Amino acid sequence: MVNRHWVSVGAAIYDETADAFLLIQRFDNSLWQLPGGLVEVGERLSEAVIRETLEETGVEVTVQRPSGIYESPNHSTISIVFACSYVAGELRPSSESRSVAWVGRLAVADLVQDAYSCRILDALGDRFQLRTTDEVGIIG
Repeated sequence: MVNRHWVSVGAAIYDETADAFLLIQRFDNSLWQLPGGLVEVGERLSEAVIRETLEETGVEVTVQRPSGIYESPNHSTISIVFACSYVAGELRPSSESRSVAWVGRLAVADLVQDAYSCRILDALGDRFQLRTTDEVGIIG
């Protein structure tokens, strides 16, 4: 058996005027998170962010910059989050997202587990982050 890591991407889409992030509520576990998902073979990271965001939210984005890498060694996952800007589109849920909504920055920490809220809020900083999580909380 070959051990592998999965590579996923997330889109931290922030509306400065509303002081809110675009989040999805996942169908599989009802948790609120950034839009995103696994990178397909042959796909560039920025293409994956744009594709996953459109699939899960109905929204087109542009990628501004990477804001952090989040490793979850016990779950074999490496997630790369990108700060993105809204371009166009109407919010709509998908087969992967139960709900799509703009969530106020101050509500993120209460609504989203620590392992995911840091991925969202780190996009506001000017420093690239490298964090280790256990998919619930931050462990490093």
